[in-house]
Amino acid sequence: MSSMAGTDNFAFTVPRVIKDKIFKDNDFSAAGASNILFISCHFENISLSHCHFHELRFEQCTMTHLSLKNVLCEKLIFTRCQLDIAINDSKGYELCFHECQFNSLQSHCSTLEEITMHHTCIDSGRFINNVISQFIACDLKAQNCILKEGELRDFSGYQCHFINNTWQQVLLTRQVMGDCTLDGCQFIEIKGLNRTWFNCQLKSCEFINLSLEQSSFHRSVLQACSFKSSRLSGTVLCECQFLYTNFNHASLESIQGEQSYFSHCDLRYADFTQANLVAATFAHCDLGAAIIAGADLRAANFQHQPLQSTALENCRLHGANFMDHLAGTYQQDTLLEDIAHWYQTYHPGPKSGADSKKTGVINYV
Repeated sequence: MSSMAGTDNFAFTVPRVIKDKIFKDNDFSAAGASNILFISCHFENISLSHCHFHELRFEQCTMTHLSLKNVLCEKLIFTRCQLDIAINDSKGYELCFHECQFNSLQSHCSTLEEITMHHTCIDSGRFINNVISQFIACDLKAQNCILKEGELRDFSGYQCHFINNTWQQVLLTRQVMGDCTLDGCQFIEIKGLNRTWFNCQLKSCEFINLSLEQSSFHRSVLQACSFKSSRLSGTVLCECQFLYTNFNHASLESIQGEQSYFSHCDLRYADFTQANLVAATFAHCDLGAAIIAGADLRAANFQHQPLQSTALENCRLHGANFMDHLAGTYQQDTLLEDIAHWYQTYHPGPKSGADSKKTGVINYV
């Protein structure tokens, strides 16, 4: 009996279900709607203000010209919905969009937290002076969007596709993009820390005159992008491929660029002072007046890179390969040459199996 009494205290409320209903021209009076499931409903030309919505679910609904102002939304779930929404001076918490299509999404001076978007598409978006936190996106396709002013905190995007989008005067704090594709995107006057593009594909993107220190593009491929006059000191560029990319007057001091690949890039006046470029490759780049003083260029490949106008002062060049007519121009360290010869002769270390790796002085010195 005591156990039955305990279950009597447990309150479980079944959501009210509204199905195949049409709400049009402000014919929606549920100002304090809570715990409702809308199925295959249509909302059109509705303006709502000073309302509070809590625990609402929308499945296969359409919303056209829906305007929210000074509205509080909590725990809303949208599944396979068609949406056209404008949000102003409002707050939204725990909003989930799954397999949704946004024909238009606008948000101005609003606070949005704990947002998730899965398999969702945004055809047009305008986000002005918002504070967006804890935003997780997976397989999100967003095009023709502008994110201007305000803050974007804790954004994690995986396998997303961004087309012709602009981030302008935005504070980005812990932005992580993994396996994403960015095409024709612009980053203008952005600020913040912990900005990562990991294993991404970037094409025709602009990062002009930005402060990108301590950012990361690890294992990304960048084609026809521009970092002109940007500051990338300490940035992680390991295993990246840069094709026809503009680094004119860029600051690349102390970057981590191991095994990076630069092809047909504009590197004029770029500053690689103290950069880690072990096993990096430069091919057909313009290195006019570039500064590579003190860089670590062990095992670097310059076989297809003219270097007549480049000064490799105090660089570590052991094992580097140069064009035939430049072979022998850059002095090698005789001690390291002798050690490398010893490794080549005696082959110490694992010989086969999963733990085997290429041994040599460049791996240890």
